Amino acid sequence: MAAAVGRTLSGLIAIVMVMAYLAKGEREEKLRVYMHATMLYKNVTFNTEAVVVQKSPGMSSAAASFGEMHVVDNPLTNGRSLTSSQVGSAQGVYAYCSRSNVAAWWSFTAFLDGRGTVIVMGVEQIIGSSFPRVLSVVGGTGDFANARGSVLFNTTAFKFPTFYVVSLDFTLLLPS
Repeated sequence: MAAAVGRTLSGLIAIVMVMAYLAKGEREEKLRVYMHATMLYKNVTFNTEAVVVQKSPGMSSAAASFGEMHVVDNPLTNGRSLTSSQVGSAQGVYAYCSRSNVAAWWSFTAFLDGRGTVIVMGVEQIIGSSFPRVLSVVGGTGDFANARGSVLFNTTAFKFPTFYVVSLDFTLLLPS
């Protein structure tokens, strides 16, 4: 009996949520781009899209230490290869924000050529978590004006500590 009531209540909540979603007149858009980063550590002089601007004194000398901050201007492409067509850039910052595992707090704007921007914020649990690496979409401009939603991070290539490629799977709710 209790299980049936629980299922009925869950069903009603789902119906109310769908009705509220439809009443707002929102549409969903999915988008996948690939973010490429070439890191600058020490005296490396090759093309760089991400730079360490702050390291915490007395913290680990590892490439990912608590308090370390990076500024990024990473190309966004429509494929995994850096030679894929560039569709924009991701500009912003991230900082390693956990002392117990590897996690980075991100704040960046994805500039998507000819369409507008998508603003992303949140903590990416890189190592030490079984949760998906999902950040929040908190706004946008142009075609993405007043966007909200999420972006799933998935590393597709990595060469520690100098290079990585991450697929960014956006799920956006946009006003109709």
